[in-house]
Amino acid sequence: MKTFELEPGETLEVLPPQVSALIKLKHYVVRLRHDLGIILVVTQAADHRAAITNVLEAAAAPRSAVITNCNFAIALATNSAGAYADRAQARERLGDYTGARADFDQALQSLRLGIPEPKVGQPGGTLTNYAGDPKAMVVATYASLYLRRAGVEYALQDWAAAQADCDQVLALQPNFSDAYRLRGMVRLYRHQDWLLALHDFNQAINLDPRNLAAYADHFVLMCQVGDTNAAAADREKALALDPKLAADPTWKLPGK
Repeated sequence: MKTFELEPGETLEVLPPQVSALIKLKHYVVRLRHDLGIILVVTQAADHRAAITNVLEAAAAPRSAVITNCNFAIALATNSAGAYADRAQARERLGDYTGARADFDQALQSLRLGIPEPKVGQPGGTLTNYAGDPKAMVVATYASLYLRRAGVEYALQDWAAAQADCDQVLALQPNFSDAYRLRGMVRLYRHQDWLLALHDFNQAINLDPRNLAAYADHFVLMCQVGDTNAAAADREKALALDPKLAADPTWKLPGK
């Protein structure tokens, strides 16, 4: 067994079979203190070991290995919202949308045990821009979990649940571009309501002019309704963001 110092006077005992990428451990635990799944302050050994969850998730790590280590973290800290969310993401990438949804449900439930869900309309930032404001981070964390669950619900074709979660995200964070984009997809493909879908895609683009996925959805819709000028404008903006898309057949204009 090895012992690693995290902060002055703070150590973590690590079992070698459960840990890789140890060089990232200290950085991750410091970041984890601002992860509401661990309720800001890491104090118990179980909480320390729950930090292993993301440490183990490197780009090359098999998703099945990620799930194994999430299971380990959850066994040690059963209310770790972060561990449930990480396992949900791994399951989603493996195509296990039902399992992913259950884990996102559990992540939200675990989060509520420690920190009440913010009231609708409370100011908040994003996960990458909250300026150290704990209240903003609470809003951002809840909004992110709702949006990630909505993506899984969309994959399961549970349209009502997906739209409800998108609505909840936008109630918490009215400027969340990706929530407008996903809600637009539900409105387009489930309800065949291209006017409301167009509104949401436009909102997504206005809020984040670099949201390439929103341009793609807007482009497809414009092609479907026969507005080739608008589709061409979408294509031009998308190519300005990523010139490699010129070779992608999905960006081909009708009749070209």
